[in-house]
Amino acid sequence: MAEKSKFVRLLRWLTILLALSGFISTLSFATGAEIAVRYLSPAFGAWWDTNEFTIMAWSASALGMVVAIRSGARVVQPLSARRTAVALALAIAAVLLIPVADAVAKLGRMGWDADGGTIARWLIARLDYEVGTFLDKVVIAGVYFLKMAAFAMLAGLGIVSASVVVSLVAGKFPFRNRCCEIFCK
Repeated sequence: MAEKSKFVRLLRWLTILLALSGFISTLSFATGAEIAVRYLSPAFGAWWDTNEFTIMAWSASALGMVVAIRSGARVVQPLSARRTAVALALAIAAVLLIPVADAVAKLGRMGWDADGGTIARWLIARLDYEVGTFLDKVVIAGVYFLKMAAFAMLAGLGIVSASVVVSLVAGKFPFRNRCCEIFCK
């Protein structure tokens, strides 16, 4: 049971770390906070300004894939087989992170409402112009992050499916008994 708690704790901390890095980079990207970082440390601020979008895209992609892997792994029994499938899926996800991040960043740029500017007009009408446009940038960046994570979840589900199939073919766990438990009732 201690092994399970270490394994689950590792995945939980990985998810929290990815969500936190995605939140910080998305908020920084939307608000232009890299200027404040440049005042504190010019070299780090310049690096952050150059890489904050990449960090946001990689965090969203990795978060989506890790959440999908955690979700997909729940159907795998026994625990040792789950660990094998998840370890394989995490390794595949790490190798595919950059291509998946590029793909989901392009997919995330598709329009997210049919009438562009509806939310901006609504925010500006309710608030003044400066606050409305500022919040509109934050909302757009947040939705973009969520869209990238959602598209990456699809890739993560494919990855965990492939890792389960590889584990099945390799004979790592008694899949036939589990199928009978699920489908033969």
